[in-house]
Amino acid sequence: MKLFNEWWINARHDWDRRTLSSNLAEVIDKMEGHKAVDLPAGHEYYKLLLKQANAVIGTYCNRYQISYDDVAVGVPKVRELRTLADGVPESGRIASVGFIAIIGSVAATVLAAGCHNLYLYLTHWVH
Repeated sequence: MKLFNEWWINARHDWDRRTLSSNLAEVIDKMEGHKAVDLPAGHEYYKLLLKQANAVIGTYCNRYQISYDDVAVGVPKVRELRTLADGVPESGRIASVGFIAIIGSVAATVLAAGCHNLYLYLTHWVH
């Protein structure tokens, strides 16, 4: 009887894992479809899909007493869905960081050139 119980527990866990994968794949396919037709980030459909993904992961986590992050880390598309639901596409965040880096480097160059010119002016004025 103990062997049957272990088999049943393992079979149930495998079934639930496949169900989790299947349900998340369905949500992710819908997300990819919305992205393909250029649905803007922050749209209500993305928020609805994120709620569905969270419910699927939450059910699995509650059943097996594991944390949401342990499951979500294995599905990077959930993080992408979260950024789309929040309204900032991943490419927009990267572009913002790149723009800030360029502005910072230009500002540093201008500041360095200004300090160098000030130094030259002062040394010329002193002599």
